Amino acid sequence: MIATPDKFHAGAIIAAAEAGKGILYEKPLAITLADAHAALQAVAKSGVRLQIGFMRGYDPAYVAALKRVEAHEIGEPVLFKSVGRDKEAPPIAAYQSNVNGMILYNNTIHDFDLARWLMRDEITEVHTYGTVAIWPEVARYGDVVASLVNLSYSRASDWQYRILCAGGVCIRRAYGDRGVQGICFCWQSLPDAGDFSLYVR
Repeated sequence: MIATPDKFHAGAIIAAAEAGKGILYEKPLAITLADAHAALQAVAKSGVRLQIGFMRGYDPAYVAALKRVEAHEIGEPVLFKSVGRDKEAPPIAAYQSNVNGMILYNNTIHDFDLARWLMRDEITEVHTYGTVAIWPEVARYGDVVASLVNLSYSRASDWQYRILCAGGVCIRRAYGDRGVQGICFCWQSLPDAGDFSLYVR
């Protein structure tokens, strides 16, 4: 099990793979593309098992949503949309340490996983846009405070928006040609619970 700060994930994965150990690790795989490739190459060479610790697929609200999507209650899925607002921004010291992946690596990465999982389709193209408009200090550490991500699939498209601001909410929706499946988490009013709803026309 690897749960070190993000910067050290790839090195720990390589060490575990070379030792012949199966690996369960916290996201992200790495914070640079070169480190990610090196980690995957080490795993492939050793033949050990590698699993990322995504947990949304085990949450009751998401499980229920997937069952409804698979039952074609919304028809053919054509769009996945995710909006996330963190309850509060991390302290600037978290950026200054240069060991954390921050918004795209630690937050939006869940949406990448959920998009593939709920839509049952693979991503073919990615476009990402970011801004530091409300917190310009983070620019010096190579991060953003808001990101807009468009994912293209073989048969669908995906829009995601993640921002560090007051509110504390995550909303995910799978749109089909006959309805919409939504999942909403409100961190301030419902800190330990999730809700889901189904809309069919």
